[in-house]
Amino acid sequence: MDRTSMDHYEKQLYSVFKTFDVDNEEALDKSAVLELCDTLQLEDRGAALADSLFERPHERVTFTQFRNGLLSVLGGSPAPPEPPAPAAASDDDSSGREVAPKLVVGAKRYGRRSRPSSASPSPAPPARRARPASPPPALLPARRLAPAAAAALCADLHMDGLDPALVQRIFDDAGAPDLSVAEFFERLNSALSETLAAGDAGGAGAEPELSAEAVCGAWERGGVPAAPRLLRDLGFTAPALAPAELQSALDAALAAPAPPAPPGAAPDPRAPLLHAALALQRLRLAAVEAAGEAARAEAGTLRAALAAADRRAAELARDVDDDHARVEASLQARVRALEARRGDEARAHEQALAAERARGDAARARLQASEARAAVEGARARGEAAELRARAEEEARRAAAAERRVAALVAARDALAGELRARGEAPPPPPAGPDPALAAALEQLRLENKQLRDRTDELVAELEAAARGAGAAGGAGDAGGASWREEVGAPEHSLASLLSAPSCTDECDQSFLSLEHKVFGQLEGVRRLQRVLEGAAGAGAGAGAAGCNSCAALQGIISSVQERVLELTGGLDAPGAADAAAQTEGNDDELDKLQKQLAEEQQSHEEEKLKLSNLVKDLESSLDALKLEYDKCEDYWSGKLDEERELHAEEQRASDERLSDLVDKISEYEQQFAPAPAAPASPPGRLPTIDESHSLELQFNDLQDEFDKYKQDTEEQLKTKTEEIEKLNEKIKALEERPVVNGSKRPSPIDYLWSQGTIHSPQGRTEKAVRNYQNPAFMQPEVRSSSDSDRERPGLSPIRRPMAQRSASAGTLRDEPQVLHCSELEGQLRQQAQLVQRNPCACAALEARCRQLAAALRHRQLCLDAVQQAARSEGSQLRARVAAAEAAAARLHARLASADLLVKELYVENCQLSQHQTRLL
Repeated sequence: MDRTSMDHYEKQLYSVFKTFDVDNEEALDKSAVLELCDTLQLEDRGAALADSLFERPHERVTFTQFRNGLLSVLGGSPAPPEPPAPAAASDDDSSGREVAPKLVVGAKRYGRRSRPSSASPSPAPPARRARPASPPPALLPARRLAPAAAAALCADLHMDGLDPALVQRIFDDAGAPDLSVAEFFERLNSALSETLAAGDAGGAGAEPELSAEAVCGAWERGGVPAAPRLLRDLGFTAPALAPAELQSALDAALAAPAPPAPPGAAPDPRAPLLHAALALQRLRLAAVEAAGEAARAEAGTLRAALAAADRRAAELARDVDDDHARVEASLQARVRALEARRGDEARAHEQALAAERARGDAARARLQASEARAAVEGARARGEAAELRARAEEEARRAAAAERRVAALVAARDALAGELRARGEAPPPPPAGPDPALAAALEQLRLENKQLRDRTDELVAELEAAARGAGAAGGAGDAGGASWREEVGAPEHSLASLLSAPSCTDECDQSFLSLEHKVFGQLEGVRRLQRVLEGAAGAGAGAGAAGCNSCAALQGIISSVQERVLELTGGLDAPGAADAAAQTEGNDDELDKLQKQLAEEQQSHEEEKLKLSNLVKDLESSLDALKLEYDKCEDYWSGKLDEERELHAEEQRASDERLSDLVDKISEYEQQFAPAPAAPASPPGRLPTIDESHSLELQFNDLQDEFDKYKQDTEEQLKTKTEEIEKLNEKIKALEERPVVNGSKRPSPIDYLWSQGTIHSPQGRTEKAVRNYQNPAFMQPEVRSSSDSDRERPGLSPIRRPMAQRSASAGTLRDEPQVLHCSELEGQLRQQAQLVQRNPCACAALEARCRQLAAALRHRQLCLDAVQQAARSEGSQLRARVAAAEAAAARLHARLASADLLVKELYVENCQLSQHQTRLL
């Protein structure tokens, strides 16, 4: 697209349009158009613009279509009294004034949106009307318009210069009685563009018409005779003339061949035409100059109006910045207050939640302890029930064996009774009373039964208490097996069998209890037999009345059997009744006690059950309350998490804003301090990096100078101490070489050594050397030339001192040995011996002198050791300071390297931010 024909606003809009044209096709789809509308902050008008542009099946929209649609959408709202927004300012500085907002809440944006052009305070903002959030109903893209409605709409939009014929022609070209608003404005923009193009093409060569009087006057002033007649001859009789047509006529007249003039005739007839053409050109030039002056004056007026609009836009930008700053400050204050209040509420909720959690843990611990106790009691009760069940089975087996023995005895008794009847003897009468042994056994069995009943009651009470304490948990834990009630109430383990079974004693197989049950069964059989016999006797009596002999005989037999049964029944009822009376004789009181105890136990069990049920209800209510509190806490913390996420998003946006501000500042600094590019095509210069090497080098040089100075001072101190040591050495040597005069006649150690033969004369030829007897470290070198072995053998001193090597350390005294010839040594020794003999006090003086020298040597050695120790400590300190200085230098080098890397990274980041800013712009 040709950008040379665009004005400043269209160029800005086109640059924004191109940022969304990623395919470089000079067209955008609907999603890109919506993003572009969001970038331009059209809000609800962006959706209306997209709907109007994509009403027809268009896949993409060009820049011209977008511009026309944007003008149609923006032209429908009432124009505000002040100039447009600062983003549409025409000055050169306004292009970089727009920046991103600092705070975005939904569709609203707050913060600095533009950079003020001056630091002067802005005047109070005038009253502004609120811009409608959506286009009016008359500008809806889908609304249908008739020609009259379209003309009225154009009049409402202050399009006063629009020709109604143009509106009618648009509808005629469309061939439809009505058009939509979007289609009408699109056709109107196309028609206006064609009209403006045609007007520009025709207006470039068109000139204003001239009056005939003005042309005649100009010709007369130019020396054209008979100007009106010449004008009529050229064919122009109208009061207004077209300069181009008149010029064409003059050119045609001048181009026609002139007739030959006779000699002596008038001048050339074409001369007036030439003068007329010249005058016409001057007249046209004057008209063009007047039009140019008018255009320049209009341009100056427009420039002044544009400058006023720019100033007004800057003022509006400052007003907007002030408003945004106030809104941002108020929002930040509210956010801080809300955060403080939410923090207090969160702490209170956390404390309450901690207290509820502690109470819930305590209740849960108590419930778990009670469940554990109930489980233990249930296990113990089940164990005892199993033990009782085993004992009951054992007693049942013993009772069955006793019943079998009783049946055998009854059969034997019947056999004996039959034999007695066969013999005709009467059976013996039954015993008058029970046997004492049987009575004692019966009493013991009753006592055991009482104990068993008490134990059973205790177990039943414990089982019921355990069942009430365990509740549903105990039932769920033992769902796989039978309950204690089923176990106790089972037919094979009934209380009757438990009561009838002794626990400890081994009763006889023919116990009275087993016989009693057997006799009771036999009595029931006898009663049934009596009823059968009575029925048979009734039937036989009816038959005997009929005269049947067999029936009569049968009736007699039945009568005899009945009599025998009555006898047997009478014999057995008396003992059975007596035994029953004896058994139930003392059980009434015990039964009353047991019933009272059972009632008390039931009442206590009911009370405990009620307490446990109330406790369970309280725990359930506490659990429900805890669930509610947990839900509330979960909702609160989820809301808190959402708020924190929103705050983090706001901080991220604020960071982005600060980054954009930093990018702007970097660009400003680059524009201020960066050098100008060498060529127009070269990229702009970048801000130079901060050079810290000079300062770091200065620091390193200062440190190096300090180290050199310290080293020099230390060397001077060492040199001074070395000189002191040398002076002490010289003083010691002077003291050693000082002659000793002593008049003592006492023998000296030299005489003793000479007399003992310790001093021997050297063998072979030796050089003369002077022995220093005052030096205890003296060593006599020997030079022999007799043979190679003698040369290789080291020489021995006259006193044959061992050849010990002294240390070459700084604290060790070392003297250079002097060369001493043997003859001289012997002579000196003799002289010394004679001197000692003459002076007996020489030995004592020499010994005193030796002691003084030894003390001086020890003092010197101590001084040397102290000096050496001090030098060693100072050297170690110096080395430590040198190491510290080297470490500091290394750290400085590391800091310098890190600073260089940081500067490089900052430079790279600066370049990236500049490129990113360039891409955004």
